[in-house]
Amino acid sequence: MHATRNGKTTMKTISKFCMGGALFQGGLAAALGVLVAGAGCGGPQKTSGGPRAAARADQGGDDIIMGSSDKPARRVSEEEREDFVKAMARYRDLKADGTLSASECESAAAAFEKAADNNPNLREARFNQGAVLLECGRDNEAMQVFQGMASGTNAFAPAVTELGVAAFRRDDRAQAEQLFTRAIDLDQNINSVTARNNLAQLLRDQMQAQSGEERKRIAARAITHLRAVLAMDGSNIQAYATLCHVYQLLGYPEMAKLVADQAIRRAQEIATGEVEEEGGSSAPAKAKSKKRDRDDKEFEEAPRKVKTAKGTGYTKEMNEQIALVYNTLALIELEKQNVTGAISNLKSAIGRDPNLMEARMNLAAIALNFRDYNTAEDNFKAVMKAQPANYEAVIGLGVALRGNRKADEAEQMYLAAQKLEPNNPKSYYNLGLLYQDYKGGQKPELQKAQQYFRDYLGKASGGGSLRRDAQKRIKDIDDMFAALEEAEKLQAEYEKMLKEAEEQQRRMQEEMQRQGGGEGGAAAAPGAATDGATAATTP
Repeated sequence: MHATRNGKTTMKTISKFCMGGALFQGGLAAALGVLVAGAGCGGPQKTSGGPRAAARADQGGDDIIMGSSDKPARRVSEEEREDFVKAMARYRDLKADGTLSASECESAAAAFEKAADNNPNLREARFNQGAVLLECGRDNEAMQVFQGMASGTNAFAPAVTELGVAAFRRDDRAQAEQLFTRAIDLDQNINSVTARNNLAQLLRDQMQAQSGEERKRIAARAITHLRAVLAMDGSNIQAYATLCHVYQLLGYPEMAKLVADQAIRRAQEIATGEVEEEGGSSAPAKAKSKKRDRDDKEFEEAPRKVKTAKGTGYTKEMNEQIALVYNTLALIELEKQNVTGAISNLKSAIGRDPNLMEARMNLAAIALNFRDYNTAEDNFKAVMKAQPANYEAVIGLGVALRGNRKADEAEQMYLAAQKLEPNNPKSYYNLGLLYQDYKGGQKPELQKAQQYFRDYLGKASGGGSLRRDAQKRIKDIDDMFAALEEAEKLQAEYEKMLKEAEEQQRRMQEEMQRQGGGEGGAAAAPGAATDGATAATTP
């Protein structure tokens, strides 16, 4: 975001957010241990550490069948199953209040470790040992568990995925991509869901730096992985959210909106347990077009909602992903210049996830453009509370405060931005604007404004409207100083002339007094009365 005249901002709303930061789609999800039972697991994809229970037990017998259609199934014995369920129950009991203390972490990890030690083939238990350690912040120990599971020919795909997440957090994206790809190669079925989601997000970020056919090629890879996820897990809201964003980036807004609608509807079905069935109602929903023959009595039937399962309610993870969908819908509306629609979607995004800072930044930027400085100020403050080092939020808050005529507070924000990024030119431009237009307009303030504009020009690269504007403002102030100097000269000349005229008038008055106030006084004018006598008129 750049501040321009009248406090307005310029926005970029397609692949990167208006403030220059990437539009993150929720970050990378950490893989969770799953005791897979043949079918795909329901519910949203998790986005943080911690073990997950079995999707379901096989309905046909006492064993749980592990495997896929193209690989031999392995059977988990009743003893293995019992040990795993016992460890999972222990974990759930310890986390009944939603958190794990240090001692509870140790106990939960030990429960899965014992199950794994007693059942060497039960890799899910060993994985969950690492997942608990990761959840408790014992990253090094967790990585040791995952590395042990990720080596050899019998490597466990979810463990490889976790190593990929760790690489991503180290900002080693190349290594992360390599590990996610390896995880998919190891297990192309349900255990690849998290790796595919994560790889798709990396590819989405890569495509934003490309153009033309290369951009389309990378996007096609991301779409392939996301469609594979949805084929295995139709309830994976994260995959919907990323797919929606990829289509938006490709310039396919209608496809993006279609995926968004599917995501929102699927999340509602999961949360409520109600599934829409087409043609299920006997009541007519709407008549066909009036242009049709009036004798045509056909009506379209409204879908009805059928309760098929107990709803989960909207989980935190579901709301986070749906918020991303609404944020993408807002970008689509902005592309169509539909500001009202964009604002509505952004408010929906923030309502779902108040911590989605991208949505808050977008809403604040729009608010600035329409001089809704209070909304902008509130949202920039929320971003700064969560991200104190967010340069664009600091600058944006300064612009909002300036718009609310809080010049001193705005100045503090711009100075704080300078400390964050001393070589970023934006703060210097905004300080120049502040001192020129909002600090009283006296010569010292205007001189300071000029210096800030010169600092901006020294740090900004290339041309552009802001460079031209800064140059013009420096010249305008110079012209103003020249005009003021000329006015001062004219004023001085006027005052000098006035003083000379006053002095001349004073001398004339003194001269008149001297002429009329000499010895005997001045001679009486003919016909004038003297000695107080009244003049007589000769008849």
